[in-house]
Amino acid sequence: MGILTLPDGKYMDVNDSFCRTMGYPREQVIGQTCKDLNLWKHLEDRSRIFKMMEETGAVRGLEVEFCNQSGDTLIVRGSGEVIDWDGTPRILSIYEDVTEQRRIEDDLRRSEAKFRRLVESNLIGAIVADLNGYAIEANDAFLNMIGYTQDDIHSGRVNLIEITPSEYIQLDRQAVEELKTQGVCSAYEKEYYCKDGSRVPVLIGYAVLQENQQSTIGFVLDLRPQRVAALAERKRAEEASVLEERNRIAREIHDTLAQVFTGVIIQMETAKVVIPNDSKARNSIDTAYDLAREGLAEARRSVWALRPPRLDREGLSHTLQHSVNSLTAGTTLQAQCQIQDPPYLLPSDIETNLLRIVQEATVNALKHANASKISVELTFDFQAIRLRIQDNGDGFNPEHHQGLGFGLMGMRERVQNLGGKLSVNSQVGEGTEVVAIVPLGSCG
Repeated sequence: MGILTLPDGKYMDVNDSFCRTMGYPREQVIGQTCKDLNLWKHLEDRSRIFKMMEETGAVRGLEVEFCNQSGDTLIVRGSGEVIDWDGTPRILSIYEDVTEQRRIEDDLRRSEAKFRRLVESNLIGAIVADLNGYAIEANDAFLNMIGYTQDDIHSGRVNLIEITPSEYIQLDRQAVEELKTQGVCSAYEKEYYCKDGSRVPVLIGYAVLQENQQSTIGFVLDLRPQRVAALAERKRAEEASVLEERNRIAREIHDTLAQVFTGVIIQMETAKVVIPNDSKARNSIDTAYDLAREGLAEARRSVWALRPPRLDREGLSHTLQHSVNSLTAGTTLQAQCQIQDPPYLLPSDIETNLLRIVQEATVNALKHANASKISVELTFDFQAIRLRIQDNGDGFNPEHHQGLGFGLMGMRERVQNLGGKLSVNSQVGEGTEVVAIVPLGSCG
């Protein structure tokens, strides 16, 4: 915008750019002053400019705020000087509208401030590096991942290419090509060598810095927690699978071989009553009877071998607590256990079956119920053992749940084999409660 004014500030002439920017026709401006047109956003700017003109005869690169005819605020940067116009002093001023430029700069400063707060918060690793891999700047979150220090960065001892295992070099090269052509690269997984020689798995993405096309900024996510959680989940799944198979085998042995041997023994005992002692048949029956008893004992030993060894080392209470904690560790399922120590010695089959019931119910809450909380209570009185497991999951309608599923069926069979009773109380949306009551007589 070009402006020619008299020493008293009245406009002699303005160019078309001034008229377009400020919204005034030329004829309305000539003979008026900035003050007459209310162009000054801040009147003190007018006094400041006139003082500079009186003292130096010129103004260079001064930014002030004007108001256009619509009342919008404009930021302008201008220069002016006193010139001789046919022997009369005049002031020639040139202004540039920098409103949009300042808006962009302000937005950029705010964006940079937010970005800086993110980097300094150390919620995620951040690294600035050149395209040759040399680290220029890094936050503590990234340095903690790889075991280096800020002094290592400032001394130029961290080169991202050098600390990258060879099998990931090609991925890095592809990322650099994307950065050169697109300015950003897709996030990808790789590993870095730590200062101690170990490896750290990361997810990383880069973008080229606008002010320097040779520098990039990368955000780095440490994948170790996710991999540990995945390994823990896989281990839990494997343990649950092994547990399920062991339980199946134990039930098969109990329900088939042990029952068959028991039936054979009963028949042999009946035969021994009706067959004389001195007959050859009686000798054969005695032999078969002894073999059947040995087979039954072996079947029982096989079932016994499936008893968790932790029960023998730590007892029922500690084993139940440990099992629930192990199954729920690293998950969103919060477990609360109120487990009483047995006041009397429990048979091993009761301990084993109570443990299996708790494990089965916990796995069900994890896999099927979408529960966030589970409570396990084990109490004893003079008449019975009472086990209660309750979750706050989806629940179901037991009447419409055919057979209650293999897991619930297995729990029910276990309790029934102990002479007890298992009840399942559940409603859709209100969680599930499993209560097992084993009478004291079964502990004799």
